[in-house]
Amino acid sequence: MKLRKILILLLSILFLTSCSLLPTASSLSKTTTTERKIISTTDIENLSSDFIMGMDASQVPSLEASGVTYKDFQGITQDVFYILSRCHINYIRVRLWNDPYDSEGHGYGGGNCDLDNLINIGKRATRYGMKLLVDFHYSDFWADPGKQKVPKAWANMKLDEKKTALYTYTKETLVRLKDEDIDVGMVQIGNETNTGMAGENVNNMIALMKEGSKAVREVFPDALVALHFTDPQNSSNMLSLAKLLSDNNLDYDVFGTSYYPYWHGTISNLTNVLNTIGNTYDKYVMVMETSYANSLDNYDFHNNTSLDTGYTKPHDYTIQGQYDQVYDVIKAISSLDKGLGVCYWEGTWIGVGYTSLEENQIKWETYGSGWASSYSAEYDPNDAGRYYGGCAIENQAFFDKDGYVLNSIDVFNQPRGISKPKTTSLLSNGSFEESWDLSPWTLERVEGTMDTVQISNSEHYDGERALNVYSSEAASIKLTQTFTNAPAGYYTLRASTMGGASSYGYVYIQVFSKEKRIGETSFMIIGSMKWMTNETNFDSSDSFEELKLVIYVVFTAPESWAFIDNLKFTVEAYN
Repeated sequence: MKLRKILILLLSILFLTSCSLLPTASSLSKTTTTERKIISTTDIENLSSDFIMGMDASQVPSLEASGVTYKDFQGITQDVFYILSRCHINYIRVRLWNDPYDSEGHGYGGGNCDLDNLINIGKRATRYGMKLLVDFHYSDFWADPGKQKVPKAWANMKLDEKKTALYTYTKETLVRLKDEDIDVGMVQIGNETNTGMAGENVNNMIALMKEGSKAVREVFPDALVALHFTDPQNSSNMLSLAKLLSDNNLDYDVFGTSYYPYWHGTISNLTNVLNTIGNTYDKYVMVMETSYANSLDNYDFHNNTSLDTGYTKPHDYTIQGQYDQVYDVIKAISSLDKGLGVCYWEGTWIGVGYTSLEENQIKWETYGSGWASSYSAEYDPNDAGRYYGGCAIENQAFFDKDGYVLNSIDVFNQPRGISKPKTTSLLSNGSFEESWDLSPWTLERVEGTMDTVQISNSEHYDGERALNVYSSEAASIKLTQTFTNAPAGYYTLRASTMGGASSYGYVYIQVFSKEKRIGETSFMIIGSMKWMTNETNFDSSDSFEELKLVIYVVFTAPESWAFIDNLKFTVEAYN
């Protein structure tokens, strides 16, 4: 009896502990009906299989450090890069700043986008089969047509010195990425460089770009070299820039532009400009940044970007409108002779909280999860140093304020020769429909005598049969299946139970690798119950020589019973 009491105590502790470690049905809250409402979607015909569906997600690590989590369509917390990959996004764009820290090591904010941040995201993108688009700003903070500030370390350099520094910095950065086995598909030399780069004017910028391009070709010869401009509504300026690049024999592959409908004119103008450049100079053309609002909500106590710019709004600011606007851009670029792709800007950037401004300020300053911190005043006193704070675009993300993915992200899920990752079922006889005996399960009686362990058709969750367990005394059993050569991938464990007990009963369904528990879903049986269904998930970048799935049934009192059905153990193998 002592052994039985010890076993029951240990299993009870295990149950209570496991409930806090892994999600169950009771802990998987759902997003609201409004946010998850079904929207109208449309396929784009004849979309190239290698068309780039990109997402800038530079801010993610700082948001996660601030407590942000992301949930998939089932309401389950997942790695956001897994979610993006399953929505058929194939490129992740990440900005890189040379040294986004003040003299005391405080981050400037905006994600503190240094090399460590780039490597973090690059590894995760590669893990889920996406390529990395490296966005060199060649600045210590935000670079755009209004400011192309030279990095602090290059401040006193002449042009020739700066050329050497830029080449060395670019090459060393890319070598680090290569050493980390990160799949780099494209490298962007500068960000919105209409007026220059790294503190140099447009003419000197060409010399710097040549050095950056040279470094890319040497480290990642198969990666595309991209240049990035903006303001396509000023078509003459855009065409002049393209001609300047050609006249100076700059080696590059992709002419990219930002396109925000609030400021950058019509899509027809955009396509006319890019089509002319692509065909005239035989370059790929691409929208490197775009976005659209799904609402006018603001919840993080920092003002959002004003969308009242006097333009004719192409779509409503709704989830459907966000889908429709991005769809229009994708369709337009895909129709061009040299159209390569579209990258959405910071579709994962949501607020870090909505309890109080004071709490958010601490997170913005500590983790760099706002657009700028007060420490940025050292480098950019006139803009970031005056207006620092939180997120100004949370209403343009593809996730709601609580991190639940929105249906508008389906805009990237276009048919283009991409198939959904194959889901493989590992279990045999998981729903107990294949035979009346327990094969291929292995049954072991752990303690006491379990009167009934059999497949029955008296109760079932689905199909016509379920596993029935009954005991006239306190007892416990386990059933095991073993799997060999299980692939790296995303695993799902699901089961349904019902039962009754005069005291307590437990069902634990656990997955082990080399005796280490790596997944579990658990049920407590108290009195007569209706069917309950639980699901849990885990992912692994490594394959397994062997996995064991074990069903434990523990009854702590006589006259206890349970049915187990709908047992599924599947894996979506990573590429």
